[in-house]
Amino acid sequence: MIRLTELPDDILEDIFHGMRDIMRFPGEPPYAPLQQEEDTSRSSADTEHKTVPLCANVIVLSHVCRHWRNLMLTRPHLWTFIRVTGSFPNRIMVNEMIERSGDFPLSILLTDSEQSNDALYDLLGVISVISDHSERIRELGIILRRHARLVLDSLSECRLPRLEKLWIETQLEPEDCYAASPAISIFDTVITPLRVIHVSQMVFNRLPFHDLTQLELICGVSPPLYELLDTIRHSPLLQTLTLSIVLSKDEDGDEDEDEDDADDEDEDDTVPHNEPTAVLSCLSRLQLQVDPVFSDAFSVLPHIAFPSSTAVYFSFSGRRFASSLSTGCESLEALARSVEHVSFALDDNHAYLVSRSPQLSIDYEVADVEFDEPGQAQGEFAARLCEGFLAVPLPVLTSLSIRIFADPDSGLVLNHERFVRLFEAVPSIQRLAVDVHPDDSAYVFTALATIAKDERENEVVICPELKEFVVTWQAEPSADDFWNLERCCHSRASGGCGVARLETVAFPLLIRATLEQSVPCIVEVGYRK
Repeated sequence: MIRLTELPDDILEDIFHGMRDIMRFPGEPPYAPLQQEEDTSRSSADTEHKTVPLCANVIVLSHVCRHWRNLMLTRPHLWTFIRVTGSFPNRIMVNEMIERSGDFPLSILLTDSEQSNDALYDLLGVISVISDHSERIRELGIILRRHARLVLDSLSECRLPRLEKLWIETQLEPEDCYAASPAISIFDTVITPLRVIHVSQMVFNRLPFHDLTQLELICGVSPPLYELLDTIRHSPLLQTLTLSIVLSKDEDGDEDEDEDDADDEDEDDTVPHNEPTAVLSCLSRLQLQVDPVFSDAFSVLPHIAFPSSTAVYFSFSGRRFASSLSTGCESLEALARSVEHVSFALDDNHAYLVSRSPQLSIDYEVADVEFDEPGQAQGEFAARLCEGFLAVPLPVLTSLSIRIFADPDSGLVLNHERFVRLFEAVPSIQRLAVDVHPDDSAYVFTALATIAKDERENEVVICPELKEFVVTWQAEPSADDFWNLERCCHSRASGGCGVARLETVAFPLLIRATLEQSVPCIVEVGYRK
């Protein structure tokens, strides 16, 4: 039997490449190479060995044997870094491997021990070893339930001139984020070439970094908007931007900002009006999340520009929109103008709006009951069924697929008015596919037969461009359900906006004879299995 350590270099390199997707920090997405800035001619000229990516060559220290040690010492070009896990208590082994690895870059991952409820002393012991070699650290991951601040402060005296990735996750409660220390002292020593920042559930109110490729601030306090935008503006190669934040205030900032102005949060007086827009031509993923606590992520939208190929993900709860998010953001407005097909799903109290080309995804929590007026019983914080389409209007949307699943025990109240508002938000649709339970179908059909007023105050049937209607039943409909659908089609035809093609299950003969007077083309399909 041939030992793995006895295989030729090229085979070992292929093995390491194949492992790269599982060798990453907890919570980190699958490996995606950072955009290379080096000249392609230089890369192609170096053909002696393949470029082994960061996060590819990882050996858990507790499994290191004599053969792997020999491999490290005899074939060092295979190794781009060594990952040290703080939960491994054998400080002597850590010290031995670090010292014998020469000048190889280090990837440090400090985690809680699975064998001990309190591994603080183990962590501090490993840190004391690492501190002597801190100039070799390329990646630093701190994923701890507790003691994250103490661990960071213990590294504050270390020199980190090669640090490229900083990955911090804690388990602080949202209210604890405000009580945490306002500064992370390690950033006093980290300057360049930091490329990746991921901070979750922690105060991060200082951001003195440029040239980032990935910036993720999740469930925490961020720097003031002008400083956050300065970092984004000076990171033209930024590929991933993820924000779920509350902005920290300047000393001269307004601490008494009225909560009623939440929809105007993008108008921040601390951002100079003559500041240029941050052009992010390499941005591949934009993810912004807003909730009643971390409510400021959408503030960056008027100040950034990104290509139409960017995958955009919005998530919000406890929010109603007086104006759209695309107001002031030309890139988002251009992306919205190119969306022609959307899938919309209501799963109990959660709504999902998805476009695959271009990539736009919006998910939000829907209030149990909708309020007609914003000031009625906290109605200004109760998202309506139509809220996603109001947040990002889609003016050229032609095809809409809707799936409705509402558990009667969830507390969600569906009614005619909710679906009227939903269809009023998508007036341009020409094709509508509805997947609905018969118990909820009457709300959909009566909403589509509603007479509304257009921009000129003329009375027209809702969704006047609708020509193709597809109905999929989640259970066998009754005769009343068929009659409701027939009346919907009849009302639309009477209003001059009849359905040209209806696709659904076979109608009873009597109802079909009446339906044929309103719909010229009826396509019968079988029940869904």
